[in-house]
Amino acid sequence: MAIHVAATAFDAMGDSWRTVTIPWEWSNQGWPQAVTGYTTGIVAFYLALVLGPTYYVRRTIGVGRWRFLHRFVVVVYVLSFWHTMILGLDVAHYGWVRPFMWLMQIPLLVLFARRLTQPAAARRGSTDSLTARVVVGEGLAFASWAAVAVIAAVVVTGHSDFINTV
Repeated sequence: MAIHVAATAFDAMGDSWRTVTIPWEWSNQGWPQAVTGYTTGIVAFYLALVLGPTYYVRRTIGVGRWRFLHRFVVVVYVLSFWHTMILGLDVAHYGWVRPFMWLMQIPLLVLFARRLTQPAAARRGSTDSLTARVVVGEGLAFASWAAVAVIAAVVVTGHSDFINTV
């Protein structure tokens, strides 16, 4: 990610360190279509910078706190994916790349839904806020399965380019 940031700051588009490290800075550059794309990437980068090292200090901060923070890695992934789909000019260049990228989300969504509906054995015996955890988990699992259906429909109908690439 750091190499991507540095390369973007020095590429031929005239980007600067400000535009690749400050969210919404593209709105000042006269390229309003790129604001959402760059902002999602910048926020994902900062979240990854914060969340990534927590693995190495999980014993210091406590495994429970680390597990809580680790849940937000999903947010980093989603923001990174949308960053790619919005700004990825290389994604739009070849007709097969975008549908392929959409299809590659299906195994991740299936595994995510499975993980939510089959929690780790160590937590099964825990009764603290079990009902809330089950409701949230089942709701997210349902949303994941719904996303699988939507992705399949989008790719099968040929409308996988509904996100305008900048």
